[in-house]
Amino acid sequence: MPATKRCVAICAISAGLSASLPATAQTNRDLAAVLSDVLAHDPRIEAARANVRAAGTDIKIAEDGYWPRLESSVGTEDNFTEGGYRITLSQMLYDWGQVEAEVEQRKAERDVERDTLDQTRMEIAQEAITAYIDLGANRAMMRRVRDYIEKLESLETLANDRTFSGYGDRVELDRAAVDLASAREWLARLQGDADTARQELEILSGRSFRDVALSAPPPLPIVADLARDPATTDAAITNAPAYRSHVSQQNAARHALSLSEAERWPELRLEATSSRYESNDDMVSDSSIGLRIEAPVFQGLTPLRQPEADRARLTAAQFETASTARELRRQIKRLSASQPAVEARIKALDQQARSGERLRSSYRDQFITGSRNIEDLLTIESEIFAARRQMIELNTQLLTDQYDLATQLGALPLVSSPYRAEAAATPPETAHTSLPHSHHHASQGVSP
Repeated sequence: MPATKRCVAICAISAGLSASLPATAQTNRDLAAVLSDVLAHDPRIEAARANVRAAGTDIKIAEDGYWPRLESSVGTEDNFTEGGYRITLSQMLYDWGQVEAEVEQRKAERDVERDTLDQTRMEIAQEAITAYIDLGANRAMMRRVRDYIEKLESLETLANDRTFSGYGDRVELDRAAVDLASAREWLARLQGDADTARQELEILSGRSFRDVALSAPPPLPIVADLARDPATTDAAITNAPAYRSHVSQQNAARHALSLSEAERWPELRLEATSSRYESNDDMVSDSSIGLRIEAPVFQGLTPLRQPEADRARLTAAQFETASTARELRRQIKRLSASQPAVEARIKALDQQARSGERLRSSYRDQFITGSRNIEDLLTIESEIFAARRQMIELNTQLLTDQYDLATQLGALPLVSSPYRAEAAATPPETAHTSLPHSHHHASQGVSP
């Protein structure tokens, strides 16, 4: 779409939502401030952070496998008249990579939890953004409906004057009353929708939005950014929290397979033992040191079958990763295809409404002179209102789609990821690729 048309559409978006702001509002709250409050108060984020901390502790537990193992037991000997004990200290010398595989598996599981935290932040942000846009759109629509009601009331007054003057009949009054009642019902429904969106924002942010003005969210040039270079789309997909989560799950499954394969083989350990026990009615103290080969526990063919199950899980994780990438690419293509059409419709509707407004005064003059009836005036008012209403609906849908896609790609400039820089430095085999920010400003990020 040409730059001029895109500019018209973007201006219409901002104007449509900005028009909803009440002139008597005491405070103004933009989207960045709302998201800051929402992300600071949502318990789901704290739960996800706790899971990240737990996963970090699991890594330390797995790394303890490199340290010596201490086993001890105490009890009675010689018919409960003496005390005995056994203390064994052993150090793993070679385990076919069991500890290393378990440590890497725990690290991958921590990455899953981190990506889940990013997903949770984006999902919560998406909820707040949707409620914010809906509240602004409902306020804008209510303003349009009130203007429409004022026009209908004016027409009702004209029809009433003409009826009592003998130039019209009761039908004109009834026709105006029908449209007026319908508009008032619409206003009541919009008020309910606005209250619902406002209450959702209040629950999410913990702050009141009554008599609070909302700044129109800026349109996101995400489609234009992704259209510049196919590599940008690939980078955006691989940087999406959902994709990164599946890649981390794939890595965890791969290390789980390595662990189960290593567990089929015996470990070589250096073992030292000190014990006191009963032997031939005498209490004996003994100490020893030596090499031990510790074989795995066989219960049926479990050690041989476990790698087969883990290999199937790895295959499933690979297909889930590919499916996520395909779904993200499909949504990018869908918005890329629909956005130009929506912007063209917004421009056409704006022209239609402006043309209708120019006809309105001519129709009213002709109505006063008797060359037009009330039906003509009601029709032109209805057409103007319908065009403005559809503009608000299309503006709302366009903004919602842009922000939805941005949150799914993890590219929302108002929400920073605490692990994004670390993910960007991850080796290529994990497929964590950082997303170029051609129009996103890090200074706008909300601190975690």
